[in-house]
Amino acid sequence: MRHLIVGNGPAGISAARTLRRIAPKDQVAVLSEEAQPFYSKVLTSYYVGGKVPYDKMVLADLEGLQDEKLQLLTGKRTIRLNSTTRELTLSGGERVQYDRLLLASGAEPFLPPIEGVGGQGRTPLPGVFTLWTHDDALRLKKWVREGQRAVVVGAGLVGLKAAEAFLMQGLSVTVVELLDRILPQVLVAEDAAIVQNALEQRCLTLRTGTGLAQVDGEGRVQRVELTDGTSLDCDLVVIATGVRPNLTLAKAAGIAFGRGILVDGYMETSVPGIYAAGDVAEGWDIARGRRFPNPTWGNASQQGRVAAYNMAGLRKLFQGTVTLNSFTFLGFSMAAVGITQPEGDFLTVKKYVNPKTGDYRKLILLGDRLVGGVAMGDLRMAGLWRGLIASRSSIASVAEAMLPHRWSYAATHGLELVSL
Repeated sequence: MRHLIVGNGPAGISAARTLRRIAPKDQVAVLSEEAQPFYSKVLTSYYVGGKVPYDKMVLADLEGLQDEKLQLLTGKRTIRLNSTTRELTLSGGERVQYDRLLLASGAEPFLPPIEGVGGQGRTPLPGVFTLWTHDDALRLKKWVREGQRAVVVGAGLVGLKAAEAFLMQGLSVTVVELLDRILPQVLVAEDAAIVQNALEQRCLTLRTGTGLAQVDGEGRVQRVELTDGTSLDCDLVVIATGVRPNLTLAKAAGIAFGRGILVDGYMETSVPGIYAAGDVAEGWDIARGRRFPNPTWGNASQQGRVAAYNMAGLRKLFQGTVTLNSFTFLGFSMAAVGITQPEGDFLTVKKYVNPKTGDYRKLILLGDRLVGGVAMGDLRMAGLWRGLIASRSSIASVAEAMLPHRWSYAATHGLELVSL
């Protein structure tokens, strides 16, 4: 059996390693446009900020994965997928055949169609970057110097982590967000305001309700013009206006997609023999009760493992996941679990704030079940919340009482409240 995996992120590598373990006689090849076979996107900002060295960002080198008897086709771009002949055509004309294919091609940054930014065939002005890939991190690291002025466009998780990296390197940083709050895809306005206040206390300048209109400079970036008519002088710009699933191959091959590639409970797409996992896929979201993109490392790894079992003919059902995004910024911590922007008939439990510690918690219920939560400060509850959402446990009788407490499961006696 020939297994071909497109993508070198956690979904693809997890699937490859699982296949090698459960189907040791099968051929397993990983195809990646990137030269670096396996690294952590989560740690790219920490590398730029000097918090971790390069070797901590890189999780496996070419020789190490080859030692695992995985065939690696790095630096290869897929330009065509023929699902009838089960063949991929690569840049340069090379063709690779497969029996089972996993699309784990992840997501790619969205670049607004603005001159100087790049995207759609445009060349970015020197000093304009994204921070998404291994090579992005290396280029940005070489550019950054203490005392520079940085502008980050987009106040999502990626943008704020880039801003933290620049502050750690002694830059002054302004984050610009077109919408009316930071972390707009994660938090409602009242929660975002708490986070914004915490970040501003850490010397970050945040401007919401305005976007990027133009990038200017002679030979390199020198300023940005904003949609509110103001301008900011700067030495570098990071575009962090969101990412989108890489659906190019799926669309061309006639594979069904929504926001991401649609998969069934076995991670198989609408085309038999082709599977999808990770940021490119819409798997089952337990809190929402429907398919939904869940672009987190843990979800990608889990989906990759499940896909591998089914590619090998060992039927394994993907039970679904619960989104858990954790975020730290110069000592401030926040976690968002499940549904954090409730709509319709959701009940939001009264929030809890500890004025002495600054800890903040909010739970969101649907009926008697927990479906989401936000924590700031002490995040020890986040993992348990995720487990309660996944298990669909009833917590109606203790929801309000649990807010000022730390929870643990008693081995045989249900739920146990522990005072902080």
